Amino acid sequence: MPQERLTVRKVREVLRLDSLGLSQRQIALSCCVGQATVSDYLKAAEQAGLKWPEIAEWGEERLLAALTPAGPAASRRTQWPEPDYAAIRQECRPTST
Repeated sequence: MPQERLTVRKVREVLRLDSLGLSQRQIALSCCVGQATVSDYLKAAEQAGLKWPEIAEWGEERLLAALTPAGPAASRRTQWPEPDYAAIRQECRPTST
């Protein structure tokens, strides 16, 4: 199941609490998210060079654009074609002899 994005409000809160020196565990408990999610967003912010006081007034689009990579490097799921269920069902039927 794909992971849903945090709301921009929670992303801001994660970054704000990190700037206050809280541990990732404390941030996760405070924001009611997993510690791995906190870690992912903090890593993305670090890679993008984002610091809390600078982004405090940014809009939603600007913050999300800065946190998510653009272009072909962005992770995209491969859409596989649906299997031919009728053919599979036919192959699985016992043969009457």
